[in-house]
Amino acid sequence: MIDQCADRRGALVDPARLGLVERKTQPRQYPEQVRVLQAHAGVFLVGMAVIFGVNLLTNLAAGIAGSLSAWWSLWALIGWSAGVAIHGLVVWLNRPTVPAEEAVGGEW
Repeated sequence: MIDQCADRRGALVDPARLGLVERKTQPRQYPEQVRVLQAHAGVFLVGMAVIFGVNLLTNLAAGIAGSLSAWWSLWALIGWSAGVAIHGLVVWLNRPTVPAEEAVGGEW
């Protein structure tokens, strides 16, 4: 276990701040991160449905529903889905890792 580390200037820093020591709270935080991601995805679906509905109604009222440039909701879809995808990637990369000994039930 690493007790202390030095940064580039030689000052002592906490190894957890450098990412050298796995935090013990990480496995407890992961279910919360997944729950927040699921909430983000749910808000995304509902929000995009509302945005698409408003865009559809305004396009129909203006008589321009056949023009691709009238569908500004596509930009919201692209941007927001990228945000949800990045959020999902961050949660996936922060998933807890289980050592092989713990995965099979301990030492033999």
